[in-house]
Amino acid sequence: MKKTAQKPPLSRVEADVLVGLNEAQVDERKKKGYANISSNTGEKTTAGIIFGNLFTFFNSVLFTIAAIFIAFIVYPPSLNYAPRIESLPCRVV
Repeated sequence: MKKTAQKPPLSRVEADVLVGLNEAQVDERKKKGYANISSNTGEKTTAGIIFGNLFTFFNSVLFTIAAIFIAFIVYPPSLNYAPRIESLPCRVV
């Protein structure tokens, strides 16, 4: 578990619900470190979101299959298949 720095104690304030804390009470809490500010926003950058969505395992499999199909379309001689008329089962008389 993460250890946090100990903050000095605060006195309990019974503030009116409709009015809230006054300026002096707010300043006291800010000085003692009780401000409601997070140091870590936990947000991702746009590039991080795009990178995380594009480079998944599923997409890598699909990109690989697409690359194989494109390679066989671009380089059809690599299949080394050319149908010959003699190899057909029916004869021409």
